[in-house]
Amino acid sequence: MVEVDIEQLASDNVTQSLLGRILDYGEIYIRCIEAQDIYLPAIRKPYEFRNALEQQKRLYREHYMKV
Repeated sequence: MVEVDIEQLASDNVTQSLLGRILDYGEIYIRCIEAQDIYLPAIRKPYEFRNALEQQKRLYREHYMKV
């Protein structure tokens, strides 16, 4: 199990095969800063997961990184 602080998440990428698009599953690769990258194989609704992750990153930046 990998645990990474949200501020260390740099970017994410979703890949889906044609069958994955039809059945709505895919793989997610998350690049991390100063931590091991994260690979999530074959999860359901990968874009929904990615959007929720991006929303949490945005909320974190708005709350903790106010200038």
